[in-house]
Amino acid sequence: MIKIKKKKIGFFIVHGFLGNATTGFDDLPRILKKNRIDFWMTQLQGHGYDDDINTFNYKKCLRQVEIEYQVFQQQYEKVYIMGFSMGGVIAGHLASHYGADKMVLISPAFKYGGGNKIISKVGDFFKAHKGKNEEDLPKIIEKVLNDNAAQELMDEFIADKNSTINLAEDYADTLKGVKISVFTNFMRLVSNVKKHIITIDAPTRIYISEHDEIVPIDAAFYIFDKVTSTDKRIEILTKVGHRIMVSELRKDVIIEIIKFLYGKRRVKWPKEKK
Repeated sequence: MIKIKKKKIGFFIVHGFLGNATTGFDDLPRILKKNRIDFWMTQLQGHGYDDDINTFNYKKCLRQVEIEYQVFQQQYEKVYIMGFSMGGVIAGHLASHYGADKMVLISPAFKYGGGNKIISKVGDFFKAHKGKNEEDLPKIIEKVLNDNAAQELMDEFIADKNSTINLAEDYADTLKGVKISVFTNFMRLVSNVKKHIITIDAPTRIYISEHDEIVPIDAAFYIFDKVTSTDKRIEILTKVGHRIMVSELRKDVIIEIIKFLYGKRRVKWPKEKK
């Protein structure tokens, strides 16, 4: 039998709900390549560029990423994992059940709503009508909220004044045809992971904003309590929203993350795109 030599360290990254590597992490891939870091950004079931988001199913999503992660683990001596938002929930699930040598979570959505009455109201509507209605998201919002509130919800979900990319453009086409089932599957994924998550013995860093419009700070403390490693820390940021990795603080956060994971004294930063 031929024994394949494993590479030293692999970095497995999971994007968030309704997103992809661009909307969640912006220029992170360029920075990792610049620093010669071996990484993989998964593309969650239903979220690929050629996928129909309405095919998103939490069971299929979890199973797909579990298989992908286990295959990835076989290639490396050590594996670090990072997830953003729903991807943070999935990263916690993977580290809990399949292990990880270090973990970073960005705005992990183990709880959601952010205390915002509009988002909470729509969330309650989704729960009450799950499986009963397959109308498009804009129609649902119009039924539940007045026009001003509906616009506020959309603005809050896709707009971030500190973002380095145009989230409105990235999400506009996706949101046009999103059905209730997509949101209920997001809720089921979070609920399912929370029911079955066990302790995580990995050095951990959790980043969350006190002004997060979607995920409350309690979410960070929820998963923090599941980590048994003594090397764990929550970093509560200000002046940014939910999408930390595309905010004005992204450079500081990315440098911190790379130093934490790889012990680098100096992180190379690529030239800004013109």
